[in-house]
Amino acid sequence: QRPLDVVANVLLFVPFGAAAAAGTADPRRVRLVMYAGLGLALAVELSQVFTHNRIATTTDVITNTAGAWLGARWALRRRAGRRADAVA
Repeated sequence: QRPLDVVANVLLFVPFGAAAAAGTADPRRVRLVMYAGLGLALAVELSQVFTHNRIATTTDVITNTAGAWLGARWALRRRAGRRADAVA
């Protein structure tokens, strides 16, 4: 795959991960969001098996899952930063 496709696949799932982890400070939520991202990525790739103009790849699944994880981590860190600002 082209590097631009890899970056795009990661960035595509960052909002999903951020939204799914928003509103919580529980670090275990990151893992849950990552697994949800994996499930969603697998569903998307499975649907591509039945289309003629798309090709399902494991790289897409891995990069989409990484994007969900990054989004969840970002949301968690942002929430922790807000709590620290509120205390100070």
